[in-house]
Amino acid sequence: MNGTFTTINEKFCEVVGLPKEIIIGKTINDVQIDSGYIKEWNNAFSSVINNGKVNSFTYRYERKVGSGVVGYYDVTLSPLFDLRKEIIGVIGTNQDITTIIENEKTIKHMAYYDDITDLSRRARFLERLENAIKLSKKKATQVIIVILILTTLKQ
Repeated sequence: MNGTFTTINEKFCEVVGLPKEIIIGKTINDVQIDSGYIKEWNNAFSSVINNGKVNSFTYRYERKVGSGVVGYYDVTLSPLFDLRKEIIGVIGTNQDITTIIENEKTIKHMAYYDDITDLSRRARFLERLENAIKLSKKKATQVIIVILILTTLKQ
């Protein structure tokens, strides 16, 4: 099994920016230029063929090459069995999770940074402090904390 596309839907064509006629009969190596994506896909594909089990990965992907528009996808490859339980193909699905990833980034930013000043919140400070202490123990150095208290005088 070489991973040749036998059928695809229009949404997949939109994502890769190629018409169905060009994709059918080709492999991921023929229709994709992102070497990281090709590697992930081929590793997952090989795992499905060799183990007969579903394999998934999440990938950051430029939706249409050169567009600069980035999407995030959960890719799932599943074995297709015949009546004798032998693998005769692989079915792939891609779920666009771009909105979920963007929302998670926004929520994380809101948790760690002040809305007005965009300065780090206490939780972020404590996380960084903990990392600095771990690093200082590892390198046998010290951590210095400087606290500045700014006040305004009322007249």
